[in-house]
Amino acid sequence: MGFAGMDIVAIGHLSRQLAIQAEEVQSAQREIDHLTRSTEWSGKDREDFLRGWDTELRVRMTHASQLLRDASNVAIQESRRQDDTSRRLQ
Repeated sequence: MGFAGMDIVAIGHLSRQLAIQAEEVQSAQREIDHLTRSTEWSGKDREDFLRGWDTELRVRMTHASQLLRDASNVAIQESRRQDDTSRRLQ
């Protein structure tokens, strides 16, 4: 019979990597937000860019970061369930 279930160590690693990437996205968002506010730039183009950043792009980055965190949490919860199931079957 082949492999059944999951490699809980690998899923734990996946969960950690997802969480790390979520933080990377959030960090990039903060850096871009800082740069958009601190860069010397004036006029309509700046206002248009900031409006787009504030209303769409930053929101999408926040959402992407949260989705990665959610996926991390699901992965770790599933690995715990698998571990519990495996322990009961022993």
